[in-house]
Amino acid sequence: MKRLLAALLFASLSVISFSQTAAQPGADTVATAPPPAHSATAEQIRAYFELVHMDKTVHGAMEQMLKASRAAAPPYLPNSVWEDMSKTFASYDLLGEMIPIYQRHISREDMDAILTFYRTDSGRRLLEAQPAMVAEAQATFPSIGRKLGQEVAARHMEEIQAAKQKYDQENAPKPTPSQKPN
Repeated sequence: MKRLLAALLFASLSVISFSQTAAQPGADTVATAPPPAHSATAEQIRAYFELVHMDKTVHGAMEQMLKASRAAAPPYLPNSVWEDMSKTFASYDLLGEMIPIYQRHISREDMDAILTFYRTDSGRRLLEAQPAMVAEAQATFPSIGRKLGQEVAARHMEEIQAAKQKYDQENAPKPTPSQKPN
Protein backbone atom coordinates (compact mmCIF):
# COMPACT_ATOMS: atom_id res chain seq x y z
CA MET A 1 0.00 0.00 0.00
CA LYS A 2 2.88 2.37 0.78
CA ARG A 3 4.34 1.77 -2.71
CA LEU A 4 0.94 2.54 -4.24
CA LEU A 5 0.62 5.81 -2.35
CA ALA A 6 4.20 6.73 -3.13
CA ALA A 7 3.69 6.04 -6.85
CA LEU A 8 0.50 8.08 -6.98
CA LEU A 9 2.06 10.93 -5.01
CA PHE A 10 5.12 10.84 -7.27
CA ALA A 11 2.93 11.00 -10.36
CA SER A 12 0.95 13.92 -8.98
CA LEU A 13 3.93 15.94 -7.84
CA SER A 14 6.01 15.18 -10.92
CA VAL A 15 3.37 16.43 -13.30
CA ILE A 16 2.74 19.63 -11.36
CA SER A 17 6.45 20.21 -10.84
CA PHE A 18 7.22 19.63 -14.52
CA SER A 19 4.55 22.01 -15.67
CA GLN A 20 5.97 24.79 -13.52
CA THR A 21 9.67 24.24 -14.29
CA ALA A 22 11.35 25.47 -17.44
CA ALA A 23 13.79 23.03 -19.00
CA GLN A 24 16.37 25.72 -19.60
CA PRO A 25 19.79 26.56 -18.22
CA GLY A 26 19.35 28.54 -15.04
CA ALA A 27 15.83 27.20 -14.41
CA ASP A 28 16.98 26.07 -10.98
CA THR A 29 17.85 29.60 -9.91
CA VAL A 30 15.42 32.02 -8.35
CA ALA A 31 14.53 35.03 -10.45
CA THR A 32 15.83 38.19 -8.84
CA ALA A 33 14.07 40.72 -11.03
CA PRO A 34 11.25 42.55 -9.29
CA PRO A 35 7.74 41.75 -10.47
CA PRO A 36 6.39 44.04 -13.17
CA ALA A 37 4.43 47.11 -12.11
CA HIS A 38 1.56 46.06 -14.39
CA SER A 39 1.42 42.28 -14.65
CA ALA A 40 0.09 40.57 -17.72
CA THR A 41 -3.60 39.82 -17.44
CA ALA A 42 -4.97 36.30 -17.18
CA GLU A 43 -6.65 36.85 -20.57
CA GLN A 44 -3.33 37.84 -22.19
CA ILE A 45 -1.59 34.82 -20.71
CA ARG A 46 -4.34 32.44 -21.83
CA ALA A 47 -4.11 33.96 -25.34
CA TYR A 48 -0.36 33.34 -25.27
CA PHE A 49 -0.89 29.76 -24.08
CA GLU A 50 -3.30 29.20 -26.96
CA LEU A 51 -0.91 30.65 -29.55
CA VAL A 52 2.02 28.52 -28.39
CA HIS A 53 -0.14 25.41 -27.87
CA MET A 54 0.83 25.24 -24.19
CA ASP A 55 -2.09 22.93 -23.43
CA LYS A 56 -0.67 20.27 -25.77
CA THR A 57 2.80 20.71 -24.28
CA VAL A 58 1.66 20.47 -20.68
CA HIS A 59 -0.76 17.59 -21.24
CA GLY A 60 1.82 15.74 -23.35
CA ALA A 61 4.33 16.10 -20.53
CA MET A 62 1.71 14.85 -18.07
CA GLU A 63 1.06 11.79 -20.19
CA GLN A 64 4.77 11.01 -20.37
CA MET A 65 5.17 11.37 -16.61
CA LEU A 66 2.15 9.18 -15.97
CA LYS A 67 3.65 6.52 -18.27
CA ALA A 68 6.93 6.71 -16.34
CA SER A 69 5.09 6.53 -13.02
CA ARG A 70 3.06 3.58 -14.22
CA ALA A 71 6.24 1.75 -15.28
CA ALA A 72 7.72 2.32 -11.80
CA ALA A 73 4.52 1.48 -9.90
CA PRO A 74 3.58 -1.91 -8.46
CA PRO A 75 2.21 -4.14 -11.23
CA TYR A 76 -0.96 -4.96 -9.30
CA LEU A 77 -2.45 -1.48 -9.69
CA PRO A 78 -5.65 -1.87 -11.66
CA ASN A 79 -6.03 -0.12 -15.01
CA SER A 80 -8.97 1.78 -13.54
CA VAL A 81 -6.58 3.66 -11.23
CA TRP A 82 -4.43 4.76 -14.17
CA GLU A 83 -7.46 5.63 -16.28
CA ASP A 84 -8.84 7.74 -13.44
CA MET A 85 -5.43 9.36 -12.91
CA SER A 86 -5.20 10.20 -16.61
CA LYS A 87 -8.74 11.65 -16.70
CA THR A 88 -8.16 13.62 -13.50
CA PHE A 89 -4.96 15.21 -14.76
CA ALA A 90 -6.44 15.85 -18.22
CA SER A 91 -9.38 17.71 -16.72
CA TYR A 92 -7.29 19.75 -14.25
CA ASP A 93 -6.57 23.33 -15.28
CA LEU A 94 -2.78 23.28 -15.00
CA LEU A 95 -2.57 26.30 -17.26
CA GLY A 96 -4.66 28.21 -14.73
CA GLU A 97 -2.08 27.29 -12.10
CA MET A 98 0.65 28.70 -14.33
CA ILE A 99 -0.99 32.12 -14.83
CA PRO A 100 0.22 33.66 -11.53
CA ILE A 101 3.75 32.50 -12.33
CA TYR A 102 3.69 34.31 -15.65
CA GLN A 103 2.15 37.36 -13.99
CA ARG A 104 5.09 37.56 -11.58
CA HIS A 105 7.51 37.78 -14.50
CA ILE A 106 5.81 39.32 -17.53
CA SER A 107 4.32 42.79 -17.77
CA ARG A 108 1.13 43.67 -19.61
CA GLU A 109 3.15 45.65 -22.13
CA ASP A 110 5.64 42.84 -22.75
CA MET A 111 2.83 40.32 -23.18
CA ASP A 112 1.19 42.64 -25.72
CA ALA A 113 4.47 42.68 -27.69
CA ILE A 114 4.84 38.89 -27.40
CA LEU A 115 1.28 38.33 -28.61
CA THR A 116 1.78 40.78 -31.46
CA PHE A 117 4.91 38.93 -32.56
CA TYR A 118 3.33 35.46 -32.46
CA ARG A 119 0.45 36.76 -34.56
CA THR A 120 2.82 37.88 -37.36
CA ASP A 121 3.91 35.64 -40.21
CA SER A 122 7.36 35.34 -38.61
CA GLY A 123 5.86 34.40 -35.26
CA ARG A 124 3.62 31.78 -36.84
CA ARG A 125 6.57 30.33 -38.79
CA LEU A 126 8.57 30.13 -35.57
CA LEU A 127 5.70 28.29 -33.88
CA GLU A 128 5.44 25.90 -36.82
CA ALA A 129 9.19 25.22 -36.88
CA GLN A 130 9.73 24.88 -33.14
CA PRO A 131 8.58 21.26 -32.76
CA ALA A 132 11.01 20.12 -35.48
CA MET A 133 13.83 22.24 -34.05
CA VAL A 134 13.26 20.89 -30.55
CA ALA A 135 13.11 17.31 -31.86
CA GLU A 136 16.38 17.80 -33.76
CA ALA A 137 18.06 19.28 -30.71
CA GLN A 138 16.78 16.49 -28.45
CA ALA A 139 18.06 13.88 -30.90
CA THR A 140 21.59 15.17 -30.29
CA PHE A 141 21.34 14.87 -26.51
CA PRO A 142 22.11 11.12 -26.17
CA SER A 143 25.34 11.34 -28.19
CA ILE A 144 26.38 14.52 -26.38
CA GLY A 145 25.56 12.84 -23.06
CA ARG A 146 27.66 9.78 -23.95
CA LYS A 147 30.59 11.95 -25.07
CA LEU A 148 30.53 14.12 -21.96
CA GLY A 149 30.04 11.08 -19.71
CA GLN A 150 33.07 9.38 -21.26
CA GLU A 151 35.16 12.52 -20.77
CA VAL A 152 34.17 12.78 -17.09
CA ALA A 153 34.75 9.06 -16.54
CA ALA A 154 38.22 9.33 -18.11
CA ARG A 155 39.11 12.22 -15.78
CA HIS A 156 38.02 10.17 -12.75
CA MET A 157 39.13 6.69 -13.86
CA GLU A 158 41.53 6.10 -10.95
CA GLU A 159 38.95 7.30 -8.43
CA ILE A 160 36.25 5.11 -10.02
CA GLN A 161 38.50 2.03 -10.03
CA ALA A 162 39.45 2.59 -6.37
CA ALA A 163 35.78 3.03 -5.41
CA LYS A 164 34.83 -0.14 -7.31
CA GLN A 165 37.59 -2.13 -5.64
CA LYS A 166 36.49 -0.89 -2.20
CA TYR A 167 32.85 -1.68 -3.02
CA ASP A 168 33.71 -5.18 -4.25
CA GLN A 169 35.71 -5.87 -1.08
CA GLU A 170 32.96 -4.60 1.22
CA ASN A 171 30.26 -6.53 -0.64
CA ALA A 172 32.11 -9.77 -1.28
CA PRO A 173 30.12 -12.85 -0.28
CA LYS A 174 30.91 -13.84 3.29
CA PRO A 175 32.08 -17.43 3.74
CA THR A 176 29.49 -19.64 5.40
CA PRO A 177 30.52 -21.70 8.44
CA SER A 178 30.82 -24.79 6.22
CA GLN A 179 33.36 -23.01 3.98
CA LYS A 180 36.96 -22.65 5.06
CA PRO A 181 38.82 -19.44 4.25
CA ASN A 182 41.58 -19.80 1.65
